[in-house]
Amino acid sequence: MVILVLILPFVVIGVVAIFFIAFLTDRHHFTEKFDYQITKPVISPAIESWAKRKANEKMERREKKEKLELQARLEREELFKQKILAQQKVEDEHMNCYRQLRKEIEATPQYKHWRQGVLDKYGKKCILCGSGEKIEVDHRYQSFYAIIKRFGITNIVEAYECEALWDINNGAPLCRSHHELTKSHINNIKNAYKT
Repeated sequence: MVILVLILPFVVIGVVAIFFIAFLTDRHHFTEKFDYQITKPVISPAIESWAKRKANEKMERREKKEKLELQARLEREELFKQKILAQQKVEDEHMNCYRQLRKEIEATPQYKHWRQGVLDKYGKKCILCGSGEKIEVDHRYQSFYAIIKRFGITNIVEAYECEALWDINNGAPLCRSHHELTKSHINNIKNAYKT
């Protein structure tokens, strides 16, 4: 019995030492089991269905928000298109008024007198190429359109009163092909509105 009492502490220390060594060498095995128990809890079906319901609600809110944003963007684009069309309509009306006023002014005796004065001053040839065919008279330094706009001319009476419109020094004879290349030609003014 005495021997048992003397040997028992050594046996207990040995067993503990063996388990301790086994624990140190196979530590990964023990921690893996421990981690699994903490990170993989058992979820009840009620909690799982609640989590799915919440996820679905979140997804529905996101889809609804995206749909509203898309609808708002489409409405903004439609308003922008309408604004552009309205602006284009106003510009077209402006150009139609300008063309009508120009036609009326060009039919006046004062315009014919101005045109003849320019042709007499420079000869009846294009000042750029010297051609005598299809000669048109151009408002050279200040265009017809610029004068109309600058002085706010809206009718023939105002046109008669505007001295800048009838200044012979502002006119020059050009052939049709060179006149169409000028910035002040009516087609170029119309295209300038569109860009």
